[in-house]
This record gives sequence, C-alpha cells and structure tokens, in this order.
Amino acid sequence: LTKTAPIDQKWGNIELEVAANKFDFTSATDNQVFGDASAFYTSGANKILWAGNASSNNTSRYTGPSNDHSYLLSTALSGNSSAVLSSIYSSGDLNMNGNVRYTGPSNDHSVLLTNVLAGNSSTVITQQIITP
Repeated sequence: LTKTAPIDQKWGNIELEVAANKFDFTSATDNQVFGDASAFYTSGANKILWAGNASSNNTSRYTGPSNDHSYLLSTALSGNSSAVLSSIYSSGDLNMNGNVRYTGPSNDHSVLLTNVLAGNSSTVITQQIITP
C-alpha cells in the first residue's frame, strides 16, 4: 500500500489505504481470482463477484439451512420486516446501497431472490471463500 487518501462520502470522512496496483476483474483468470470459476460469475467479458451471501458462509441461498433470506430478516433486521437500517455497512446490504431493508423500494430481499438466484428460491450458489 502506497498512500492514504481521505474520501468524503455520505457517512463522513473515511481514510482508505490506496493500493499501488489495482486488480482488474474484467480480465482475470480463474487462478488469479482464487481457485476455479465458482469464485466469480462471468457476465459477457467481465468477471464479477457473487452477491447475496449475507450470512458469510460459502453459499447464496433462499431456503434451507443457513440461508441468506432468514439471515437478512432474522439477524440483520432482528425479525422486523418493516425495519430499515440506513447509512450502514452490513452483510445484509445485498444491493450495496448503504441500507438494509426487507420490503419496499430497493430492498435486499428482492436482490437475493430476483437478481442473484434468478427468481428460483431453490437455487443454491456455492462459492469459494478465501480463509485465512
């Protein structure tokens, strides 16, 4: 890491370490990312990381054991489906807009089911997670 840069976002001033070299996911090979292609998704010519893993295990899933749907509602929102956590950094923020919400506009529940799992509640996406 080469320098520290102050960044002003809606949450205030945040100091970030800026890396000397940036990693380009658009042209990365499987081995460069980590392991095999289950570590990322290829969309056209771009490689993108999987979303939807709110529970921080190795799957994105809507039903079954350790599912992200239940984690979002029960853990991130403490069981309150009408709650909205604003201006927060949370694994429950699946659309990465700074808010965690189960219902209403830009909700994270729909991102998981509609976008990540393509509308199929029984789909399970298994990912590779780097462990220290």
